[in-house]
Amino acid sequence: GEFTEGLDGEWRLWVVPRTADGIYVIGGDPSQGTSGGAYAGIVAIDSKTGAQVLTARLSECLPTDFARKLVATAKFLTGPRGFGYAKIVHECTGIGGVVTTELRRLRYPNLWEEGTKIGLHNNHNGEPWLIELGRAIQDGEVFIKDDLIVADLDLFEYDNTPAMNLDFAGTDGHGDVGMAAALCWWGAKSRRQAIVSAQKSPIIKQSPEQEPK
Repeated sequence: GEFTEGLDGEWRLWVVPRTADGIYVIGGDPSQGTSGGAYAGIVAIDSKTGAQVLTARLSECLPTDFARKLVATAKFLTGPRGFGYAKIVHECTGIGGVVTTELRRLRYPNLWEEGTKIGLHNNHNGEPWLIELGRAIQDGEVFIKDDLIVADLDLFEYDNTPAMNLDFAGTDGHGDVGMAAALCWWGAKSRRQAIVSAQKSPIIKQSPEQEPK
């Protein structure tokens, strides 16, 4: 629960990184980087335990700076020698294209790819991502610790139009940290679900007659 408030916003570290063997996914929701605009959000999840380990809510963070912070976060979680593993999943729509270009320039090797695109393209206001994160929280596959994420998720709601569009009803930001958590889980879910399934599988003990000679 330690956190710092710096010139670029607020960073919170909830779990000490396992730099030797950690398997992390980092979700990133970029912003325009303008004064008074939305925040940029970063959330990291440990795929082995399902624990949310890091949160950042950054103000006035330009897309190119945001890409560098994503890479710096990945390197922090994997340690100075890079023994751990961290994949970056960012929204590549709009200004996210600038983030993609910078991530390529920085040559960070573990980026989420969807078809021919790096990152996730937001076609539905993040609705599928948020629904999947809500399911995972209910099923105990992921464990969210940060009140910033909880507050954001609580303010997503459907409007009263026949289309029932998903909107963010808050006045502070655009649900950026909540969306970063949803992006993060979307990238972590397959590996995490495989780990949970393996943990639930019964261990079948062979009888002496079945054991190999």
